[in-house]
Amino acid sequence: RDVLALLDDFAPRRLYDFSFDLPDEAFTHHRVGGRGFRSHGNLTCGSGAALTVDGALRHYGDYLATANASRLVLSGSGVGEVVRHVVFGRRFENSGNSTFENSNTTVRSILQSTGKLFVSRTGVLTITDPCDDTVDTGDDATLGARQLLQTDCTADPHTIAGSGLAFEGAVTFDSGSETLATGPVEGSGPMSVKGKLTLSGTNVEHKLTGPTEVSGRLAVGEDTKFVLEAVLTLQPGAVFELLFGEETTGAVLVMGHARKLLQTSAAVQAQATVESIAAGTDASNPAIVDISLTTV
Repeated sequence: RDVLALLDDFAPRRLYDFSFDLPDEAFTHHRVGGRGFRSHGNLTCGSGAALTVDGALRHYGDYLATANASRLVLSGSGVGEVVRHVVFGRRFENSGNSTFENSNTTVRSILQSTGKLFVSRTGVLTITDPCDDTVDTGDDATLGARQLLQTDCTADPHTIAGSGLAFEGAVTFDSGSETLATGPVEGSGPMSVKGKLTLSGTNVEHKLTGPTEVSGRLAVGEDTKFVLEAVLTLQPGAVFELLFGEETTGAVLVMGHARKLLQTSAAVQAQATVESIAAGTDASNPAIVDISLTTV
């Protein structure tokens, strides 16, 4: 059977299916290994396509896009030196299912995800400032060409919507970056917030069960539930903010043995009630903040 017929068979389901559980036989599989994939054009993973990149990806084109009912896997061999992928360009538009495994991926372009993002236990994902030209590409020979293509850098925030972000590996929101997550952010791996991360979305639940460190700003939006089952460390100068207005409702739950370690030089800004704050005396004696339930 030809590919077009196979795509047509699944087209009605693709229009309405956002569960990303289509069987493997529904996809045409592509794989790029060897010394990797260097792209200076626009790269789109269309509906019905599954692309696995085992060699190092260096994308410098305007955009990298995944369509609904598509799969993109940035991976590596899992043996020897860790493969590093770098996504430059103006935008990374994810409407499908993007997985990061056996590799270290840096997203320097503006991320706009309405699909699903997944970081496996063997993956590392770093989301950086789109206007930061100091990011190491690991490929100096092509950096000048990328700069020529992108003289009109804009500081639009990264957005994570749709099915959100799930992670078992390490995720970093780097210094200077700003990210708005209206899709669920759920992870058991370590998360570092060096820039600004806002967890929002009406009736959306965000849940962290791995160690989380904030040296930038972490905010929880209105009408949002944030469940913490891990240690949250706020470094000096960090901000943990609850954006609950007088007419809105939100919740922060600390479950099990979880505790938040709050350095005294950090700021907790909230219009909601924060319970049981025990103040520390200095950075070597952090305050312990237990929030069992915070609502407005």
